[in-house]
Amino acid sequence: MQAHASLLTCNQKHKRVLNVGFGMGIIDTALQEYDPSLHIIIEAHPDVYNEMKKMKWLEKENVRVCFGKWQDVIPQLIQEGVKVDGIFYDTYGEHFLDLEDFHSHALPELLDTPNGVYSFFNGLAPDNLFFHGVACQCVKLQLASLGFEAEFVPCEITVPEQEEWEGIRRKYWHGRDTYYLPHVTWKATDETTTTSSSIEGEEEEKIKAVASRQENDDNGMNAKRQKVNES
Repeated sequence: MQAHASLLTCNQKHKRVLNVGFGMGIIDTALQEYDPSLHIIIEAHPDVYNEMKKMKWLEKENVRVCFGKWQDVIPQLIQEGVKVDGIFYDTYGEHFLDLEDFHSHALPELLDTPNGVYSFFNGLAPDNLFFHGVACQCVKLQLASLGFEAEFVPCEITVPEQEEWEGIRRKYWHGRDTYYLPHVTWKATDETTTTSSSIEGEEEEKIKAVASRQENDDNGMNAKRQKVNES
């Protein structure tokens, strides 16, 4: 998740960010390290929301917590004219069609142009590498139709041992040691030149470096989150 946060903020402070799905707060904690000027969090689960209250997330400076489903909250943000520099999506219990709906309804309206960055937790078809690749390509094609460019940056990770998955009904990761991190930006046009293309190689190396240090800890924490959700 540190790699995702690095990508969404372009390693810069005071960005405006939106996260859909607080969970255990891993990505939001990472984003806070970049001191965002606006940090919007959408969380639909009442137990998670109550935990956020206990953790005083609702009292943090420049943090706006929206309780509800993104399907209900996103139209409100659009109506308010909200624009952000980075968007992250990691919900629980939703499916591929929900992800596509999010892309269609949220990204074109909320992601600032021309340098906005979008990413999501890439758990698509996690138990089969072939279908994982197919799903990634489907996402890439859909985003292209909306005016975005998408790439999947390979990040080497350390996968938890089998014992850590005991008692978990739905594994969200299946033994691969490479995570393909989604990096989505607006397509460059003749009239608009984005800075992202000029620093793409440098940023990719930073993302890989951060991922190699942090992703193992993220896997362990997310496995605990899965256990809580299954209990």
